[in-house]
Amino acid sequence: MSVPGTTTPWLLSDEVPSEVDVKRALQDLLGDVVTAPDAINRLTTWIRQSATDPDTYTRVRDGLLPVLRGQKIFKASVSLMQALEHVSVDGETNAANDFWDRLVDPRVRTVIQLNRDPA
Repeated sequence: MSVPGTTTPWLLSDEVPSEVDVKRALQDLLGDVVTAPDAINRLTTWIRQSATDPDTYTRVRDGLLPVLRGQKIFKASVSLMQALEHVSVDGETNAANDFWDRLVDPRVRTVIQLNRDPA
């Protein structure tokens, strides 16, 4: 669900009440093997929809990065990046590579690799 008139997902907007812990809720969903696949599909949709607007994409990406850094959701983070492989951000970069560059410590990139083909 997006904020009316934008491509920003409601959960990552300023309209979310302060008592809602979006980061924790998304980490719980991504950390559960039952709910993670659906959560990944929805996050992929959010990112795909926001990729057409650089400001919205940056907001969505930056809102999700802290969520994806949780230790218990490594597999979900990798699955999300795989799902984003064909989502173009700026015509040259795909969302998978953008998230990868911001999430994965450069020291382990030789051990854990992602397909680096552009979108």
